[in-house]
Amino acid sequence: MKAGSLNKRIRIQKPVSSLDEYGDQTGSYEFFAKVWASIMPKSGRNTFIAGKHTTDTTHEIEIRYSEKTKQIKSNFRITYGTRVFEIENPPLNPMEANERLILICKELE
Repeated sequence: MKAGSLNKRIRIQKPVSSLDEYGDQTGSYEFFAKVWASIMPKSGRNTFIAGKHTTDTTHEIEIRYSEKTKQIKSNFRITYGTRVFEIENPPLNPMEANERLILICKELE
């Protein structure tokens, strides 16, 4: 990991569920951590389905490994400004070195 490559301040959110006034379970997210990261687009695809334009872009988000970040699961999500990223797979810990985590994410529209 190069010094200065983690130049984006991201927010990591974890899922929470609660009951609404009708007793139905609702899903939302709450703040988990704020960390420095690098965000790198890896692939992208534009398609038209039923006359609607959709974008499918995959990103690789790299963060430092810590006691806090090692708790990240694939059902967490990331926000950066107004952008929202869904974590697609369990975080990768390259060579089990406990130095960094790589999150494979899909950007939501």
